[in-house]
Amino acid sequence: MKKSLETTASNQTEDSTNSYTDNNAHKSDNVTPLNNRHSSEPNTDEFLQAAIICCADAAFAIDTNGIVRIWNQEMETLTGVSADSIVGKGGYEHGVALYGKRMPCAADLLLNPDPAAESRYECFSRNGDTITAISIHRVQGSQYIRLWIRAKALRDAKGQVIGAIETIRDITISDRAFDSLQTRNEWLREMFEHISSGIAVYEAVDNGSDFIIRDFNPAAERSTKYKRADVVGRRVTKAFPGIKKMGLLDVFKRVWATGIPERKSESMYTDNKRTLWTENYVFKLSTGEIVAIFDDVTEQKNTELALRAREELYRTIVENADECIWIIDKNGIITFANPKTTEMLGYSSEELIGRSIYSLMSEGSAVEAKKSNKLNANGTSKREEYEFINKNGAVLCISISTASMMDDSNNEIGTMILANDVTERKKLEASLRHAQKMEAIGTLAGGVAHEFRNILMGISAYTELIQMKLPKTDPIRQMTEDIIACIERGSKLTGQLLTFSRQQPMQIGIIDLNALVFDCGKLLKQILGEHISLNIDLKANPSFINGDPDQIQQVIMNLAINARDAMPNGGSLTITVDNTERRKLPITSYIEHSARPNNWILLTVSDTGKGIHPDAISRLFEPFYTTKENKSNTGLGLSVVHGIVTSHKGFIDVKSALGKGTDIRVYLPAAEEITAREIEYAEPQIVGGRETILLAEDDEMVRIPTADLLRRIGYNVLCAKDGEEAVDIFRANPREIDMVILDAVMPNKSGISAWEDIKSIRPNVNVLIVSGNVALLGDKWTAIEKRIPVLEKPFNFSDLAAAIRRILDNRESGRQQLMHYD
Repeated sequence: MKKSLETTASNQTEDSTNSYTDNNAHKSDNVTPLNNRHSSEPNTDEFLQAAIICCADAAFAIDTNGIVRIWNQEMETLTGVSADSIVGKGGYEHGVALYGKRMPCAADLLLNPDPAAESRYECFSRNGDTITAISIHRVQGSQYIRLWIRAKALRDAKGQVIGAIETIRDITISDRAFDSLQTRNEWLREMFEHISSGIAVYEAVDNGSDFIIRDFNPAAERSTKYKRADVVGRRVTKAFPGIKKMGLLDVFKRVWATGIPERKSESMYTDNKRTLWTENYVFKLSTGEIVAIFDDVTEQKNTELALRAREELYRTIVENADECIWIIDKNGIITFANPKTTEMLGYSSEELIGRSIYSLMSEGSAVEAKKSNKLNANGTSKREEYEFINKNGAVLCISISTASMMDDSNNEIGTMILANDVTERKKLEASLRHAQKMEAIGTLAGGVAHEFRNILMGISAYTELIQMKLPKTDPIRQMTEDIIACIERGSKLTGQLLTFSRQQPMQIGIIDLNALVFDCGKLLKQILGEHISLNIDLKANPSFINGDPDQIQQVIMNLAINARDAMPNGGSLTITVDNTERRKLPITSYIEHSARPNNWILLTVSDTGKGIHPDAISRLFEPFYTTKENKSNTGLGLSVVHGIVTSHKGFIDVKSALGKGTDIRVYLPAAEEITAREIEYAEPQIVGGRETILLAEDDEMVRIPTADLLRRIGYNVLCAKDGEEAVDIFRANPREIDMVILDAVMPNKSGISAWEDIKSIRPNVNVLIVSGNVALLGDKWTAIEKRIPVLEKPFNFSDLAAAIRRILDNRESGRQQLMHYD
């Protein structure tokens, strides 16, 4: 601000001063009294002069001609010009005294306004016959002071203006004090904003029983996770409800009442949003507000608590670790063993300590461990497996890793050993390898099923083509119907292969469980053998569920085969289907499924075998777990059952007693009531059209009859032998093609890749994917299967025609939008 004031003063140039001098010099030759009064009037000059002389501010008066009439002592002090040397002078001599230049002062401008001169003041305000201004006065060479000026018109008894008075006050010191105070306040605010400690200012309300937050610095925001705008103006008990329990509110009350500062050591604040530890210093301002300076010591407190708990933690870890922990010295002598070690090896801690670790190993492992010296290796080692012999003489496969133990001088003093019994894991790995072989067989079965479906698709297409050419009365039509029936049986067979390989997606529909169990019974009689009698009791009425018939059939078969294996010497197997209600479910399942449907179908498979030990029931459905003594099975059968039942929103309950057989009860939600009309067969009506279809199929035996069939119901068909050719044909005919039918798996370019290229040409193209096994497409299919329709091979031509018509009739693109295609 001072720089701008100096600039203001320096802008008052000599040229402007000369102009003022030229215009007003003649006035000094015609000096008239300040007050042309009659002798009978009071001596106003004397009154005015006395008032000005006694004024505490510097003051002078001029008449209407600009002649100085009064110049008080404060003006002499301010300017260094005596009254005797200036009173009676005009020509802006008083401007020289004040500003070092001949220029009008505020009193002159009151009598003779001059906008150019007025603009040279830092501040200038006119209100009637009064002017208020701020200007700069140069003293002692280059020193400047800041002046507050007021000029007011002087009037005689008749109200005529006879001159003007100007009072001047040096406000340099007060401005500097104000600037200093402002600077100090800015410093304090900067400290408040940037200090690492949280600071909050509170005003007491309700006679000091509560406090309103008046300020809140950024550090306080960071610690409390509250924004300043959200808490300022609120009661502290509302913004921070945990402050009472913390005890800090009582500190506020005492400090406000006594004025004595208090420090509150580490204390925990908690509410439903945050928990933190703070240290607080609280004091009272002279203005009555309470200030709390606090540091967030949550991290330090947590570290301290962690350090305190470390010893207990280590002790707990060692005593309760699932791994065996040993410490041996440099000679292999055991100096420490945790409880898990005694549990695994059967020796007490006293029996182990002082014993060589090599004496616990089999002979071969002891020789190998000594030779490699891996138990004494510096640093840490990879896991190694050795054979140990427990107290009962059983051979255990133990996986161990080692870490060197060092003294304060970094000298190795021993080895810590972490050991795990991996005997069971080794057995499971063998089972897994067997399961992987089965998975490979399943993959092969899935591939065979895929190829077989293509063959069935070709036979089906040619058969339906023959049917279309034959009159309905032709006796050969019956032969074609028999062929189609054989195709449907072959399709079911491929579905069973895919179910076996777990590549068959769920086909949810209404299932009559009574009928499904009855059908399974025919096959089970062959599987169970003559030494086991099969009883089927179908009590459920109705017995409808929502599910995949192939998967539910697999549940029945797996449970029956499992029961057969539990009766090697013969027995009785009973399969029951019955109705039940939610309230009759097992108690734990009733609670778990309380929000499920009220009606359930209960499938029970009971055997008269040897039963299951209670400890084994909880593990019965774990993968690779088996209770069979010869371990000849994979242990996957019941885990597959559990997975299928769970996917059908059901659950399993097992009841068994040793020597008394086993009941496995499968609970499945009953389907909503359906009518006979919903399940009766309706012969589909084949509807064609006039649209153009691009058909991409690599199998010629499928492609040719399918195209012929489509043409026979009116469609214009373009054929491609693979995905690459399909893209080329579509690119050449983007306007004409209404729909694309793509086989999912083709050479050169798959149907999915072709679809992605085609939609880049025309995003709204209609598409239908056909496939013998969508599982072969992997993750890519999973990502897009909900966006495009799919038809699984083999399918009837009526199914294909219906799917095409449904897509074209419901399309958002098509011929109408093609009119706008660029």
